[in-house]
Amino acid sequence: MTDQLKNKDTNTKTVVTFIIGAAASGKTTFINNHFSDSGNTVILNIYDYQQAAYKEAGFSKQVSLGQDFKCLYKANENLSVDIIKALQEGKNVVVEQTLYKAKRRIAYIDAIRNSFENIAIEVYV
Repeated sequence: MTDQLKNKDTNTKTVVTFIIGAAASGKTTFINNHFSDSGNTVILNIYDYQQAAYKEAGFSKQVSLGQDFKCLYKANENLSVDIIKALQEGKNVVVEQTLYKAKRRIAYIDAIRNSFENIAIEVYV
């Protein structure tokens, strides 16, 4: 992957890039190497949203399965809102996520497509 991944030309489409992979597979390193030097790019990591949702719900160590589902739902909802907000501000967005199931990716992609007409969506697995 080279500089062709970077959206440095302000005349190009706004881009949402999903970086998908297993834990410890190099997602963060890939993002840091290819996207972190762009001042017009927002990098969002689902892990940060999950931790914030657990903290907001009052969980610091163990979470029951039912509560875990609610927290994960809230984290995904907040991430989606922040993706849309960044795009409205004209920023490119890189999302670090596992998103193993296609239906989870589709929810984000549908929300983006329903909100914007001229957005490029890239997915790296």
